[in-house]
Amino acid sequence: MVYFSDAFGLTVDDDTDWFDPVLEIDKPLFVDPFLIYADDTAAWAGSADALAAHFQTGFEILAGHQDNPSSLQYRKTVDIMKFPEPKEFCLGLTSKSTRGSGTGLGLARKIVEGMSIAVERGLADLHHFEELGVLVEKIGRDRISDITCNILKVRFIEYTKQVAHEHGLPVQTVAVPNAGFDELRRRWVALPHDLPVNPTTGQPILLTPKRFLRELPTLNAYDWWDYVEPGLRDDLNLDIGSRLPKASIVALARQHPDLVQAWTEARENAQPLPYDVNRDPEG
Repeated sequence: MVYFSDAFGLTVDDDTDWFDPVLEIDKPLFVDPFLIYADDTAAWAGSADALAAHFQTGFEILAGHQDNPSSLQYRKTVDIMKFPEPKEFCLGLTSKSTRGSGTGLGLARKIVEGMSIAVERGLADLHHFEELGVLVEKIGRDRISDITCNILKVRFIEYTKQVAHEHGLPVQTVAVPNAGFDELRRRWVALPHDLPVNPTTGQPILLTPKRFLRELPTLNAYDWWDYVEPGLRDDLNLDIGSRLPKASIVALARQHPDLVQAWTEARENAQPLPYDVNRDPEG
């Protein structure tokens, strides 16, 4: 296995801030958004609001068209709710490569369905808006990580650039997928950045602080894991819902007040702890 540190001749120890990824395969770790939210450094301030703002954009496009899946607005919302697996991080459940599935078209449609239900229920009772899950079944830890890494990718880019500068690493100008969001055209865009390049894949490498990582299950059993550990998804549902301007979104949707079925209510869960990357008890 070739680690990032091996490829670039770096020495890492317990005091190294960044996680040292294996460049050929994903490591079974994921980025927990709540660990980012708890960080008190300026570089990560406002991360929770940034995450919620992306969903707010989707709600604003969708409002008034939530009952019409064939409309341009509904389809555009599906487009911006697609979160490809960010292979630049070398994290996730894919054990044979760094090319996981991410949140593709099917799950994007499920997310927008949940958003539609939230809007429709909010038309009848605004209180129910934040009780309905925007993130739906089949959204487990690794896909929440994908969503977080996509929406906050610009912050990880700047973090990686800082590490590269501190160590004098060679960089190349490479196009980074989903590195920006075009507010005018409402779509993800690739942007060029000067970053270290993975010699195995030719793709840019993005680093993450070790303190943001938690452990994924060993088995790639998606339904099972989603069933026994839904708490992170539900916590994120509650957090996003509490930050959205519900009244404004519902007001936009008043032109189409047809009601649809309710979505599952979110549940509470204990506070997360990061994976001990230095001890690495799971090997």
